[in-house]
Amino acid sequence: MPAVSHMVGSFLHRMKSPGIFILVGVACVIASCCILLSFSRPESFELLFYFGYMAAACTFFPLPVPPMVMDFGGRFDPLLVSLIGAVGTCLAAMIDYALMGLITRYRFFSGITRSRTYTFCVRCFNRAAFVSLVISSFLVIPLEPVRFLAATTGYNRGKYVLAVFLGRLPLYLLFAKLQRILLIPRGVLIAVIVAILALSIGKMLISSRNGKEAGAGTAAASYEGRAKKHDRLLTGEEGDPTACETGWQDAT
Repeated sequence: MPAVSHMVGSFLHRMKSPGIFILVGVACVIASCCILLSFSRPESFELLFYFGYMAAACTFFPLPVPPMVMDFGGRFDPLLVSLIGAVGTCLAAMIDYALMGLITRYRFFSGITRSRTYTFCVRCFNRAAFVSLVISSFLVIPLEPVRFLAATTGYNRGKYVLAVFLGRLPLYLLFAKLQRILLIPRGVLIAVIVAILALSIGKMLISSRNGKEAGAGTAAASYEGRAKKHDRLLTGEEGDPTACETGWQDAT
């Protein structure tokens, strides 16, 4: 078993290209779907939907996970639900790792990775990277900061996925067992999922609208400032009056 784990970890670590990493995740999704559908039972399609939902619930497409796990945990075997959910989350974590590794190549993130705060966080993360990933995966807290550090520091992909699995498996099992005790009506859980999704979508729409308004305001202010500069050029208050036409053409 240790030899197999080492071989898988070494293989994943050698996949330098994020695209290959995503392809492996997609292949795992297809293989898992085939296994679930091979049972040829009506509940297999529900579990397939659950698996796809958990695999899609990544940082860049945040979906409410706890109520979904509780819903399926109350209707199916809790251990099976936690295993399927943990594997799905591992695939979502692989997507996060690959995409975060890609976006950090942009110039905007270069300033973040050179900051003192980032350097301090990396130093702390490297002291207990695997344990940090396991604990953060088990706790019901946002995983983005820890996943971001793992992706930007080039942490071993095999250990990264293993840590996420070890942290999420007992957490999902806890949610599934909790539903067996609380017996929350399924309609309530679905309503919670819909409400969280609606709030998330509304927040994104508001942020997008505010961003567009801010951009339009900046453009208007810039245009107004250049128009005032043109007026000053015409009146000879600033620069060479003969340059007004050239200045206005440059401004527009």
